[in-house]
Amino acid sequence: MVKNNSITFWRLAFTVLVALFHFLRLYDINTGWYISVEFFFITSGFLLINTCDKKRGKTGVSDSPWIYTKKRIARLYPMYLFCFISNFVIYSRILYPSVTSKMQALLESIYELIGIQMVGLNQDIYFNNVAWYVSALLIVGYFIYYMVLNHRKFYIQFICPISVILIYSFYYRIYTGMEMWGDSIGFWQHDALLRSFAGMNMGIMSYQLCNKIKDIRLTAVSEYLLDAAEIFSFLFIIIYTAIVHNTDNDYAMVIFMAVAVALAFGHRRFNSVFNNRLINYLSKLTYAMYLNHAILISVFKRFAPELNALTIVAFFAILLIMSVVSQFIVDKCAYICANIIKPKLIQKN
Repeated sequence: MVKNNSITFWRLAFTVLVALFHFLRLYDINTGWYISVEFFFITSGFLLINTCDKKRGKTGVSDSPWIYTKKRIARLYPMYLFCFISNFVIYSRILYPSVTSKMQALLESIYELIGIQMVGLNQDIYFNNVAWYVSALLIVGYFIYYMVLNHRKFYIQFICPISVILIYSFYYRIYTGMEMWGDSIGFWQHDALLRSFAGMNMGIMSYQLCNKIKDIRLTAVSEYLLDAAEIFSFLFIIIYTAIVHNTDNDYAMVIFMAVAVALAFGHRRFNSVFNNRLINYLSKLTYAMYLNHAILISVFKRFAPELNALTIVAFFAILLIMSVVSQFIVDKCAYICANIIKPKLIQKN
C-alpha cells in the first residue's frame, strides 16, 4: 500500500492522546482517550487483510500465518524487549533490593518478557503494563490471519460482525465502557484478547468499506466531502471522549473510528495536507513513545506534583528524547545483529 499521510498523522495524534490519557490520570483527571487504542487495533486489522490480499495478488500465494507473525515479531519485539529491560532495571532497583528478589521477579515475568502475558497466564506485576497491546496484537493477529487466509468469505461475512456484536455487548454488560485490558477468566475470556479481537475485526470491516467506496466513481466534490468527513469524524471522537468517558457511547465511538479509518485509507484530495517532514519523523517514533511513556509517568509525579501547561510540555519533551534515544539504540543493535547473523546464514547455505 502506498504511504498514507493521513494515517501517519492520526497515528501520531492517537499515540499522543493515549500517553496524555495515562499522564492526566496521574493527576486524577479522567478522559475517554483510552479509545485511542482502538485506532491501532482497527488499523492493524485493516493492514492485516490488505497484506494478505496484496501478497496473494502479486504472487498468487500469501505468507503462512507463522511467516506473517514472525515478520511482525521481528519488527515489534526489539523495541518491546528494550523497553522491558529498561523498565525492569528501574523498577527492580526500587521494588527488589536484593539480587535474589530481582532474579525471582524476572522469572515471574517470563511471560511478559516473551510477549505472551495476555493469554491469561497469572502474573502479579507487569514491568511495562502498556505492552499488553503488543502481546494481544500478536496473539490475535495470528488467528485472524489464519482465518482470513483459509476461510476468508466465512470469516468476513459471519465471524467478524458476530464477534464484534457479542464481545462489545458482553463488555457493555460487564464494564459499560471500554476501559479494560487486564482481567481474565482462563484463556478465552481475557479482556485484552477480546478487545483486540473485536477491534481488529472492525478493521477488517473497515477494509471492506474502503474497497466499496473505491469502487464508486466519485466526483471531485464527493472526494473532498469524504475527506472532510474523515477529519470531522476523528476530531469529533477526540473532542467527545475528552468530555464523556466510560459509557455505552464508547462503542459508538469505535464505529465512528472504523468509518474514519476507511475514509483515511481511501484518502484522495487532502493527502498532501498531511505530508509534513516533522509529522513523518515523529510518526516513526510513535511505537517507541507508546512503550516508553508508562515508565516516565511512574517517576514523573515525584518531580512535578502539580499539573500545569509547563508540566505537560516537559513530559512530552522528555518522552520525545527517550523515544529518540531508544529508537537509535534499537536500530543500532538490530543493524549489528543483522550483520552478525546474515553472514552465518549465507555460510550454512
